[in-house]
Amino acid sequence: MTMPLVWAKDPLVLWLEAGLKLYRYRYQLADIFGILKSGLWLPADLRAAIVQNPQDGPALEEEFKAQVDLLENVVLANGYVGYRFAQLSFDWRFDQADRPYVNAAGQVTDQTYGQVVQALRESFLADFAPYQDLAQATSFNGQKAPEWLYQWLEEVGVKDRLIARRDQAIEKGDLALSRQYEQVWQTLTASLDEFYQLYGEAELTFSEFQELLLTGLNEATFHIIPPALDQVMVTSMESPQVQAYKVCFVLGADELTLPKHHQEDSLLSVANRQSLGESLLPYQQLRQSSQHNYSLELLMTQQVLLSASDRLYLSYVAMKGQQTVKLSPYLQQLAKQFHLPIKTYTHTLIHQNQVKLSRLEFGRYPVQMSPLLQLVHHYSQQKDRPSALF
Repeated sequence: MTMPLVWAKDPLVLWLEAGLKLYRYRYQLADIFGILKSGLWLPADLRAAIVQNPQDGPALEEEFKAQVDLLENVVLANGYVGYRFAQLSFDWRFDQADRPYVNAAGQVTDQTYGQVVQALRESFLADFAPYQDLAQATSFNGQKAPEWLYQWLEEVGVKDRLIARRDQAIEKGDLALSRQYEQVWQTLTASLDEFYQLYGEAELTFSEFQELLLTGLNEATFHIIPPALDQVMVTSMESPQVQAYKVCFVLGADELTLPKHHQEDSLLSVANRQSLGESLLPYQQLRQSSQHNYSLELLMTQQVLLSASDRLYLSYVAMKGQQTVKLSPYLQQLAKQFHLPIKTYTHTLIHQNQVKLSRLEFGRYPVQMSPLLQLVHHYSQQKDRPSALF
C-alpha cells in the first residue's frame, strides 16, 4: 500500500517553476518571492553559517524570513521588478531606508533597512545572475539542458536544503516526510537522465526545455510507503507487545525455548516447602515455584499464538552445532490436533561443496563482520583449517 502524492504541489516543483520563469520573464515579483519563500534557497553566507553552527540554524532562518518580508514590502511599494531588481546599477531609494534595522528578535542592529535589503538583493543575484546568459541562449541541445539544470540546483544550494529538510524530518520522527524529500530528488534526477537520453543532440530553446520539463513533473506522481506499514517490530516472548500485528514470525520455537527451562533459584527446596507448608495456617501458603513457572510458560505460549491477526509463522533451527533439536512440545500438540503443516527448509549451500558465492548470499558487509571475526578467532584458537567452502 502506498500513498500517491502529486508532484505539482511539491515545493521543489514550485521552486523550479519560479526559478525557470525567473530567467524567461526577467525577474517578476511572483518568481522572485516564489524562490525566497520556498525554504529551498538561502544566501551563501547564511548557508555557511548554518553549516558551521547547526544549533543556530532555526534562529538564522527566522531572521532570513523577516528580511524576506522586508524586501517584499520594499519591492511592492516601489515596483522594483524586472531590470530594476536585476541590475545592481539601479539604486533603490525608499522611505525609512536610513533607519536602524530591528531584527526578528526585536533588537536594534548597526545596519540600516536599506543595507539589509540591498545585501539580500545582492546575495540573490550572486546565485542566480551567472546562469542568466545560458538561459537566454537561442538554443541548446538535449544533453546540455539537464546538465545546466543539475549544476544550477547544486550551486544555489537546493540539493543541500532538501538534505537538511530530510534530516530535520528524521529528527522529528516524521519518516514519511523524510522519504518524500528523498524520492523527490531521486525522481527529478531520474527525469533529467531520461531527458538527456531522449533528446540527446536535438536542439531546444530554453522555453521548450522549460515547458517539457514542467509538464512532465506536473503530471507525475510519486508514492510513499507509510512508515507504519513497512516497520518491523522486534520483541521477545517474555516481554511481548500487546498489539497484535497482521503477520508475525516467531524464531526459535524449539523444545529448549518453549517451554523455557527455568533454574530453581529459591533458597528452599521442594522438601523444605512441603515441611513448612504443614505448619502454616489455613490462609497462609508458600508459592510453589515449579507450578508458577509452568503457568507462566502456558501464558507465554498463549501470547505467542495470539501475536498475529492474519498469519503466524513458527520456526526453529533443527541443528544447533552437533545437537539435534525438536519442535516445542506445545506446538507439536497443536500441529497434531489441528493438522497443521510442518515444512522443512534447507539452504542449498549445505549440499554444495563448490559454489560461487555472491554478496547476496551474505548480506551487507558491516552485518557480517562480527560473525566472520568470530570464525577467524575460533579457527586460530583450535589451530584448525577451515573448509574449502569457507
